[in-house]
Amino acid sequence: MAGGNGKQGDDKAFWISYGDLMTAMMVLFMLMLASALMEIHEKQEERAIVRNEIVSELVMRLEQKYPVKVDVQTGSITIADGILFGFNDTKLSEQGKVFLKDFIPDYTQVLLGNERTREHIAQIIIEGHADNVGTYEANLDKSLGRAYSVTSYIFATNEMGNFQGRGDLQQRITANGRANMDQLDTPEKSRRVEIKFRLKDWDLIRNGIVPGQ
Repeated sequence: MAGGNGKQGDDKAFWISYGDLMTAMMVLFMLMLASALMEIHEKQEERAIVRNEIVSELVMRLEQKYPVKVDVQTGSITIADGILFGFNDTKLSEQGKVFLKDFIPDYTQVLLGNERTREHIAQIIIEGHADNVGTYEANLDKSLGRAYSVTSYIFATNEMGNFQGRGDLQQRITANGRANMDQLDTPEKSRRVEIKFRLKDWDLIRNGIVPGQ
């Protein structure tokens, strides 16, 4: 009997210890999760502050100087089609070349001219858009061609020169065509080039938790 009671006591002590261990592990997990979520929240707030600062600079320094429209929510810049290209054309006009020579160095300076904003910029996208006249394939070719023409001209040293931040821009830039997927009020407004930036999100990844954009 005594031996049996001793075994039961050992079993009870074992299950109590196991339960305490599981409770402690659960508490530790919850603390780690709370810490990770707090860090993500702080990073998201920091990203929002940086985005707002960039957008404010774009509005103040570029929208008042150039014929462009800055989206105050995203910082996306819209350049009307007639500024860069002739109708139904993918070759930059002379007016478009003059515009890019002035505009791109100023844009690059806003996004990449200081370390605080530069370290947050993951990508800069040159995005071509077309109206909905014609086939999707034709409009895709046109929008891609226009985005590629802008991007190629930016890095044509004999045209643009070695402007400040050129190397940093080259590391981040990409060209994209949206065909007629994002139509605006009129065909004239729909034919456009947009320049967008994307902030880094890899620095928000902690313990396997990836926050949304």
